Amino acid sequence: MNLLIVDDEYFIVKSIVRDLDFDALGITSVSTAFSVQQAQDIFAEKKIDILLTDVEMPRQSGLELISWAHEHGYNPVSLILTGHPQFDYAQRAVKLHCFGYILKPASPDVLTEELKSAVEAVRLNQVQAEIPVPESSFMISVKKCITTNI
Repeated sequence: MNLLIVDDEYFIVKSIVRDLDFDALGITSVSTAFSVQQAQDIFAEKKIDILLTDVEMPRQSGLELISWAHEHGYNPVSLILTGHPQFDYAQRAVKLHCFGYILKPASPDVLTEELKSAVEAVRLNQVQAEIPVPESSFMISVKKCITTNI
């Protein structure tokens, strides 16, 4: 499972990487970016399952990154990590189907719990994607009709 951490604050990113036990969470790869552009480059290089991003960054916001990811067919489980408890940010995060909204400073325990839930969500999404959708009786009838009339 791949995690991408995006924040323009270098020491926040490094402390998250240092303080969390990613192996225990089932996260096998952790990538870091300090801007939306760097994050977009990483999305192009590898599959990202979980995105943990700050909201306010120079040039582009984390919310813009999440929107960009959806527009380009990437569907990570997205978590917002921000020092801004503003309602409009939270409202936009909900509209973008963000999985969590974490306020800074967040303790390692809080981040671990949020990431644990995100990992479970990724696994659930993977299982659901593997379950075949049964054809309806209508579609079976249509296929029979098409094949017998050809």
